[in-house]
Amino acid sequence: MTTARVTLAFLLTITALHAARADAPPAADGAAPEPAPTAPTDPRVEQEQRQVAEKKFERESIRFDFPDDGVVTGDAGRNRSWVSYRGAAKQVLEPRSFYEAVGRPDLLAQYEHRHAMLITSAVVGLAAIGGGVALLVVGASVKGGCRDAPPSDPCHSDGNQLRGNLLFWSGFGLIIASIIPTVMVVHYRRTQHPISEDEAKSLADEYNQGLRHKLGLPVDTRQPVVHDLRIVPYVGGHDGGLVIGARF
Repeated sequence: MTTARVTLAFLLTITALHAARADAPPAADGAAPEPAPTAPTDPRVEQEQRQVAEKKFERESIRFDFPDDGVVTGDAGRNRSWVSYRGAAKQVLEPRSFYEAVGRPDLLAQYEHRHAMLITSAVVGLAAIGGGVALLVVGASVKGGCRDAPPSDPCHSDGNQLRGNLLFWSGFGLIIASIIPTVMVVHYRRTQHPISEDEAKSLADEYNQGLRHKLGLPVDTRQPVVHDLRIVPYVGGHDGGLVIGARF
């Protein structure tokens, strides 16, 4: 009888242990430990870090020497002879540095092509003008050198006169031909860049926003800028007025 009671008590103990294990939540295999609570950041440290980032942004941002009132009249925003600046000190940013900074090697290649055409046109134009003037002078001297010479002088020969006329009119033709490279120089001077100033400003703005994000600074939210404002009067059959057009 005593043995039966001991056996029954042993079985009840084992059953209770199994029930307790079944009710306990299973342990997650490979569960990561809870992260330790981070210490609160000192507001003064955050302010100093932001000031350092703002100063760096002021040094590395790309700007344009343009009025800050946000309104530009005429075609100024569409010209292609613009100049960009680096930072608040307004250090002139070379075109190569600008296109490399905004990540546009294709525009850099186009700019270098235009610059090469500008230099080539200038050299060809100057050479044509210089050569033309030289030929004019030589031809005129050949033709006019016989004025005081006696009729028997060889300079009065048809060949000599023909040579003088050929030199003179060749020089005149070179001067006329120099108009073409001169026009090309003017064209490439007015369109140095493959993009307009408005497009360059958009690229610079994307670069500046990316720089602020990289430095951990809030991204600017700006109002649309009016790049071109036109006011055109009109007169109808029974009325008239003004038409205002703006380009953003």
